[in-house]
Amino acid sequence: MLLYLFSGFIFGGIIPFAARRFGKLIPMDPGLILLNLLHRPHFPKIKDVKRQKLHKNLWRRLWIASFLWGIFMAKLFFLCDYLLPTSYLIWGGVFCWILGISMAIDAKYWLLPDFFTIPLILLGYLFCYQNFQIGVQSALIGSMGGYLICVFSVFLMGLFSKKTMFGGGDLKMITALGAWLGLLGLNYTLVISFLFFIVCNILPLQKKGAYGPALGLAAIAVFFLMYAK
Repeated sequence: MLLYLFSGFIFGGIIPFAARRFGKLIPMDPGLILLNLLHRPHFPKIKDVKRQKLHKNLWRRLWIASFLWGIFMAKLFFLCDYLLPTSYLIWGGVFCWILGISMAIDAKYWLLPDFFTIPLILLGYLFCYQNFQIGVQSALIGSMGGYLICVFSVFLMGLFSKKTMFGGGDLKMITALGAWLGLLGLNYTLVISFLFFIVCNILPLQKKGAYGPALGLAAIAVFFLMYAK
């Protein structure tokens, strides 16, 4: 258990560094992204004292974010170990980490990259193939349902406004969540994520906000509710 918690802390700690670097890798081939994603970020050396203080503050904020993400991911890994059956343990950690780094990237760049959403779809099918609580058929129906929900929602919103709530990354992420959670779990996820989004963005009167963090938190909550032993 301690090893699992430590792994969660380490994987969580690299999230803000990887998310910050990801903005420098767009657009880039997935193989090159994999090669460069975990390189240690650096700030250019400058002589101006004020700018040196600014860069030190940026580094400090990055390390604080790393520590907080490490604590958050360690708690999620603890919940995986405490709530999930043994056969779901690794799957739960992978699911939480991919959603975590996707949330961090979306919050910073308003982007849910294919580099994470497409593997998440494929891993969802593999997860349901190995664990029969949902089954591959339900996973296919869930992912297809997620895709159709997004397309139909954008179609309806497009009748009244040219601005839509969903981007291409959101569509792929919702499709991936349908594969992991099935159609019923996806519906719960969407309802909860809209509530999170309203609380975090609309109630504070922010005109815009990334949808990925609300979607990721809702999906993690539903995942634990669905698969808890």
